[in-house]
Amino acid sequence: MKYLKTAALLLMAVFLFFQFGCEKKGAQTAATAENTQAAAPASVQPGDGIHWLDYTDGMAQSAKTGKPVMIDFYTTWCKYCKLLESTTYQDPQVIKTLNDSFIAIKVNAEGDDQVMDNGKSITEKDLAGEYAVSGFPTIWFLDSKQQKIGNVPGYEPASDFEPKLTYIASGAYAKGIKFGDYMKSLGGK
Repeated sequence: MKYLKTAALLLMAVFLFFQFGCEKKGAQTAATAENTQAAAPASVQPGDGIHWLDYTDGMAQSAKTGKPVMIDFYTTWCKYCKLLESTTYQDPQVIKTLNDSFIAIKVNAEGDDQVMDNGKSITEKDLAGEYAVSGFPTIWFLDSKQQKIGNVPGYEPASDFEPKLTYIASGAYAKGIKFGDYMKSLGGK
């Protein structure tokens, strides 16, 4: 009897993980996320989107331009990855900041497509392992020399995500300015 209770609890935990476990932190509903979008900056026109590259091309473009990199590790089944795509990545200010200041890369964390990483060919799945991705979505930021800055696990609405983009694009992290101090300097929270 004790075995059956343990097995039932384990099955329930697995079900809940797959039902709600696409991300590692709290989610926000699509309706709330859509309400966080700001008015479009003049340079972003309707229909414009983020200029995504694959890992190999994106890293080469970063080396060529000296821009920092944002890598979005996603899966095809993750509902918070889809929410990020349909809300945060549709925000005009996020689009503008990413297109102007970053090389944006998408990686299917369960994909078998080959990418070049430090001169060797590996799968996207293996690349996700090298970045220690364990929840989805996970966003990694690299500096202009392609060194890791840090990651953002889980879904974030544009109102939370865009300030992180401007923080990294400004280079404040490289000057030792903490994100909270950076936000205070801008009059943010």
